Amino acid sequence: MARKKGQRSAVWNGRLYKGKIYFTKKPENSKINTSSTAEIEPFSIWKLTDSELTIGEGACLGPFQQITLENAQLRIGNGVKIGAYVTILAKGSKDKKTIVTIGDDEKIDEYCHLHCQPGGNLDIGKRGHLFSGVYIGPFEQPFCIGERVTFAQKAVAAGRGPLRVGRYSLIGSLAVIITEAHNYKSLGTPVRDQGFNNRGVVIGEDVWVGASATILDGSVINDKTVIGAGGLVKGETVEGAVYYGVPIRKSISLKRG
Repeated sequence: MARKKGQRSAVWNGRLYKGKIYFTKKPENSKINTSSTAEIEPFSIWKLTDSELTIGEGACLGPFQQITLENAQLRIGNGVKIGAYVTILAKGSKDKKTIVTIGDDEKIDEYCHLHCQPGGNLDIGKRGHLFSGVYIGPFEQPFCIGERVTFAQKAVAAGRGPLRVGRYSLIGSLAVIITEAHNYKSLGTPVRDQGFNNRGVVIGEDVWVGASATILDGSVINDKTVIGAGGLVKGETVEGAVYYGVPIRKSISLKRG
């Protein structure tokens, strides 16, 4: 396709979609379903192979995004707002597609990165918010994030194990959630060759994880728990309590009211 005056240079012999989206190559065995009321800003790059992309009513995708789908399904719900420079990478297997679902009215700010490997389905509930620079990476097992969940700036959730975050929870800026752990007890074998434990992490409903907290694989944070800034979580908390420290220790119990 010839380049129009004022457009950026052709993208590696790619082509345009509706005059706005550049493809690195023609989509292979893929479907693109976009609502007539969706707004898609220019200068994004899409690459689809054996995949399906659905964009709902009133969704708005900002400029300079990169969406790469291989044996995957990406469903962007109604009213979703995705900022500039967001990257969504989802790769499935020939036997089973990886499924990424972004719920209605979710807001994803600039420079967020969603990186899903085979088996790592990602389900983000409705009316939540990923602030700028958030990284979410399910590598082998699913991540399920409930409705109205917030990840603040540059928070990270990644690993080979599963993750569940209950509705209304708040994850502070620079917090890290790791759903895997290296085995390390054999002195005669390099740590990198000893494999992993992938028990995963469970975060209940209405939990507040403070800034720069770290939540290690195998942890369970029960409902209505507060983790203080910089806290290190390993194990299970009781419901309705405040924890802080490295490692965390219980400070007070919260009262219902």
